[in-house]
Amino acid sequence: MKNATMSVAVMGDRIEFSFPEIGEIHKIQLEDLSQEILVQATLHGIKQKCVDAAALSRDPTTGRSATVVEKRDAVAEMIERLMSGTWNDRGAEGSSALLNALIAAYPDRSRDSLSTWLKTKSDKEKRALRNSAKLKPFLREEPSAAGDALLEEIAG
Repeated sequence: MKNATMSVAVMGDRIEFSFPEIGEIHKIQLEDLSQEILVQATLHGIKQKCVDAAALSRDPTTGRSATVVEKRDAVAEMIERLMSGTWNDRGAEGSSALLNALIAAYPDRSRDSLSTWLKTKSDKEKRALRNSAKLKPFLREEPSAAGDALLEEIAG
């Protein structure tokens, strides 16, 4: 992370806070922290990760805020991802929105079954799904024939 006065770098088990304007660097090593501080930092990080997941954008067309159910689903997906051992899911960027779109498009299917199905898809397939005509109303993106073909597996 970088801003005008400070940059932060995580390097292994160390975090460095650099203040280039005044030529200072402050470091913190995990091994120098007490177990109590490590637990509190862990809980804070997990809490913030889930809160961030629930901070869904407004619909740019309607201005509608995310519903409580959409926020709950985003938190549930984040917890599921953390429990699976993944902190950042860069390879499946937008998968929370994609799962929510699948849930909306296929209300007769369970969240778990759709989530499990979605996990079997490659990044390329997930991009195609995000561009599917069937999911477009829920994602507000351009339609994709490849995504529509993948959805045949659910409809099947």
